[in-house]
Amino acid sequence: MITSKAKWITADKNLQAPLFKKDIFLEKFEDVNISISGLGFFELYINKNKVSEDLLTPVWSNYENRDFKDKFILYPNNDTMSSRIYYLNYNITDYLNKGKNEILILLGNGWYRQNKRNIEGDFPYSDELKLIFDISVKDEIVYNIISDTSVQYIESFITENNIYYGEIHNYSKLNENFEFLENADWKNSVLAKVPDSRLFEQNCPSDAIIDKLTPTIIYKDKNRTVYDLKQNISGRVVVQTISDNSEISINHAENINDNFTLNYDSCGGNGQIQNCTYRNVKKGSKLYPRFTWQAFRYFEIIGECESVYCEVIHSKLLKLSDFKCDNDNLNWLYETYLRTQTNNMHCGVPSDCPHRERLGYTGDGQITCEASMLNFDGYEFYKKWIADIADSQDINTGHVQHTAPFYGGGGGPGGWGSAIVFVPYYHYKLYKDKSILTKYFPNMLSWLKSMQSFSNNGLIIKEIEGGWCLGEWCTPDEIKIPEAYINTYFYIKCMKIIEEISLILNKKVDYSKEINISINAIINNFYNKDKNEFCNFIQGSNIFAIDLGLANDELIYKTFKYYDELNCFDTGLFGTPLLIDVLCKYNRQDIAFKLLNSEKFPSYSYMKNHNATTFWEYWSGFQSHDHPMFGSVAKNLFYDLLGIKIIKAGFEEIEISPYIPKYINYCYGKLKTVNGVIEIEIKKNTDKIHLSINIDNINCKLNYKDINAIIPKNKSYQITIKD
Repeated sequence: MITSKAKWITADKNLQAPLFKKDIFLEKFEDVNISISGLGFFELYINKNKVSEDLLTPVWSNYENRDFKDKFILYPNNDTMSSRIYYLNYNITDYLNKGKNEILILLGNGWYRQNKRNIEGDFPYSDELKLIFDISVKDEIVYNIISDTSVQYIESFITENNIYYGEIHNYSKLNENFEFLENADWKNSVLAKVPDSRLFEQNCPSDAIIDKLTPTIIYKDKNRTVYDLKQNISGRVVVQTISDNSEISINHAENINDNFTLNYDSCGGNGQIQNCTYRNVKKGSKLYPRFTWQAFRYFEIIGECESVYCEVIHSKLLKLSDFKCDNDNLNWLYETYLRTQTNNMHCGVPSDCPHRERLGYTGDGQITCEASMLNFDGYEFYKKWIADIADSQDINTGHVQHTAPFYGGGGGPGGWGSAIVFVPYYHYKLYKDKSILTKYFPNMLSWLKSMQSFSNNGLIIKEIEGGWCLGEWCTPDEIKIPEAYINTYFYIKCMKIIEEISLILNKKVDYSKEINISINAIINNFYNKDKNEFCNFIQGSNIFAIDLGLANDELIYKTFKYYDELNCFDTGLFGTPLLIDVLCKYNRQDIAFKLLNSEKFPSYSYMKNHNATTFWEYWSGFQSHDHPMFGSVAKNLFYDLLGIKIIKAGFEEIEISPYIPKYINYCYGKLKTVNGVIEIEIKKNTDKIHLSINIDNINCKLNYKDINAIIPKNKSYQITIKD
């Protein structure tokens, strides 16, 4: 832990990435631990060896309280939020020698002092970088070595670094291995302003190098070489230099023009190019950025180098799932979701895109969280992000921001603010940690109060004064579905979920009155009795009503028939996954998977057939090509194709009821859950279906065709039936 004696220290504000040094002398030691935090990001080296594989630490948070009154932001925000700073603990015993040891700490801007991109507004937390550490040495006694003004600093080789843009390195005085080429002018650090915040130990996984990929050269002339990775990644290009005193510049993009120039449109445009430049490099140097990641498929290198490869970097999360079938479109959907989601998991935050905005949008995050927690061990990751959502909630009104940690960005009170309900709810559903529901139940109730303040006779018609009030987003054409309709849907939906949560916690609440008022408001304002439809049946409007139980049988039949014949999507961010969920809920998996398999525009396979390796932000390919929000339907491959239904939270009890379309003859899936492994394999052979199920310590029953059977725990169950 960091004791009260440790001091926050800083360096010259003009330095973009100061290098701090502390020499310690140890005659005897048994066990040595360091607790350390840096604002923004830090890298720790002992005797020039990097401590830990962690990157981009500590994880991003509402570092400290900020006043936006005199700053430019897109919309006024006078909310009072909470803040926290994370620190990390490392056992460094094996890095130390008897006698003198050199501790080096490289400190970069990170999110804390990001002051270059201001499209959303001015959001730097401070104009000075800060560092604090506390080293606990155990020998015959325990004593501490702390950060104070005896720690020295110097300018490092990183002369510029920015989350969104990249880095510039200059190796004229210091090389990448922290070896000085000229005499170093060390200065004593000074005490920093103590952050107005709280310190918490980081349990959320940091970013790390996940994979190493070799790119292909697709164009080369005397000035530049262009590479293709064949897939979108988040990470960095690593190069080795072949000559002294040269300069190397690397640009990154998702797309490429016909003349082999990079197309930056989807990543932020020509005004936000992801670039890394290395100057005065020495022969044989290994070069890469330290305090950012890039998101790209293509990159160009200007200058001479060798041994070019790419490192995939994102939060280190254990993959829990496996899926494959004999349908290329569904296999592509699964693999593309995994890649898109992990590309967007950095610094403990699920982002909307890994390049242009890189923000933890609560709308995108709540839509994808269930699929993410199903496919990855996101227990600690989402536990941390739930804390970000709560920290970004106004402590007075209960209003939830559109991004968490709060960094501007547009959204709405329903689909975005409801993250304070949905994310803890799905965390409990998949991991069965009731303490999450207990802790954030008051936040849910507070958010409902804020929604009530935005209500007009039951309809949610506004957000904070001057703020955004989006309903749906990213529909195939111009958004036509009314904002109030969507926001009120989320209001009603969350009241029902909160009632369910209250029973789990034995804190029964009753919102039947409020629910009825809002249901009547939806019917009175958006239902056309003569046509028997809601909102003129545009952009999935009937689906929202069906999900709330407001539709009669004729309307349900008409809606499902429409999508069966349409064979593509007309829905946006929220309507698309809801459409698939509602179809499966009403046992119309035939239509749901017809849509997921469709190649008609707009559809998933339309992206696939246009060489997408990650999901697009818009069905048309406009803007980002690395947005996970439409990938949330990957959960339906397990829930509704393989038919794994969660009966009790944490997979304590499940039901298996597969649906295998006629065009699929083989399907396999595996899930690692908190209760054990679920493995299902289905094979069709002429007129027979072979079903194999392996279940760990989970109560399970099979409900398939005319079969109702209890699946024995820890045993293989196989059956062959007529198709």
